[in-house]
Formats: sequence, structure tokens, C-alpha cells
Amino acid sequence: PSAPNEQVLDTSAVWGSVALSRDKRLIALTTYAAEPAIYLFDLGGPVVLGKQFEIYAPTYSGGKMSDVAQFADAMDFSADGERLLFDTYNEVDIAGEKIGYWEINLLEAWDKAGNTFGSGAIYRIFPQETGYDLGNPSFARTKQTVFAFDVSDSYSLTGYVLASDLLKDGASLIAELPYNSPGYPNYRGDDRVISFAATPLHGGNGVDSVYNVTLAADALTPAGPPAGFIPSAMFPIWYRNGVRPTGVAQPSVVPTSLQL
Repeated sequence: PSAPNEQVLDTSAVWGSVALSRDKRLIALTTYAAEPAIYLFDLGGPVVLGKQFEIYAPTYSGGKMSDVAQFADAMDFSADGERLLFDTYNEVDIAGEKIGYWEINLLEAWDKAGNTFGSGAIYRIFPQETGYDLGNPSFARTKQTVFAFDVSDSYSLTGYVLASDLLKDGASLIAELPYNSPGYPNYRGDDRVISFAATPLHGGNGVDSVYNVTLAADALTPAGPPAGFIPSAMFPIWYRNGVRPTGVAQPSVVPTSLQL
């Protein structure tokens, strides 16, 4: 294989999480400052161009809830690079008490037709339901609208890895996890397997391991139970070489309810 082509984009040591578009043109970053912003950089021209996107809690009428979104964390680009799926930590004031929760949103990050940065519009994927934290979204690799994510249910003290489609209501159960033990799900390149991390699902020494769940062709429906894959490991990420088709239908609606 050829030697890697590395370059230093910034040396300020302020950056937190990162996501790279599938064509390697765009890079999205958050900072350690816990600020309501995502920074997007275009690496495709003679000079690197950047834009700061404000992160906010959207309303269903297209408005913004002020001072609710605190910061973003996990991010993932759609296959065409135009949309960025991310989780956000929010806080609301209820009767003088700060209530915090995580939710998943979608950012219009890039305008491919105009070859420029996107509008910055943000769409809430699921309505917030008290007691549920949603995070660590990861797009499927061959399907523009399918993604996996973590759910933490404070009522049952249980965690879940779920998969959903932006064009459909509800979600499919991929695996049940210990409470407050996120799986960080990630799709294999052909979308026929989801990998996630968990403490041993069937006893053991308590060390996190990576598990695989085989999926049906819809990339949503499990075709078997979780199977151990890599012991003593976390944060699974699949890499694959090849050409990725992106000429597929764009999402036009989002679900209005979350069903566990």
C-alpha cells in the first residue's frame, strides 16, 4: 500500500470529537470548550475553508429554543456528505432546576449542488421523551437514511442499541445493554453487520468487548443474536476500500415518535 498523506490542519489542541465525510473532503469538529457549535472545514480546494455552525434545539415549527443546546459530541456524515448526524447535550430549566438530556439531530452541513456550505438548518430526529437519552448516531454505509444509535432508559435502568430509518417511524432493537453503558454502534461496509461494545452479555470478567449482530437486507432487522467478535475492546469502527454510490433518495421527513 502507498504511504499515508498526512498534513497538520491545526495545532491549537482545542478539538474534541471529529467526523470525516466519505469522500474525505469535509471534516467536522467540536471543541473541548463545551460550546454550542460545530466547525466544518472544506479540504477540497487550494486553501482550507471553514464555517462555524450554531448548534441549537429546534422546534417543530422551524424555530429555535434559546440557551438549551450546550454542546455536540458524536457526529457522522451521510454518504453524500450533505448532512451531519450528531448528538447534543441539552439543559432546560424546570421550576428552577436544571434538567439535562441527550438527543440526536440532523444538520444541513453541505450544499453539493452549490459546492458550498449548507444552510445550517437543524432537524430533531425524535421528540424528546423524559427519561431517555439518545446518542452516538452512526449512519449506515450504503443507505442514506438508515442509522444506529444508543438509548439510555432511566425508567428500566437499561441501555439499548437501536437502528432507525429517517423515512419511517419507530426503531428496531439491535441489542440490550447495561444501563449507562453505551455501545457506540457502527455499521460494516455492506450494512449486513452492526458492531457495538458492551460489558459481557453472558457473564465473564466485566471487561468491555465488541459484539456483532448480523442484519437483514434492510440494515434494520437483526438476523441473529449478538455474537462475540473482539474481546477487551471498545469503540468499533469499520473501514473499507472501494467506490461508494451516493445517488439515492434524500430524506424528506423525520419520525414523530420513538418506540422502544
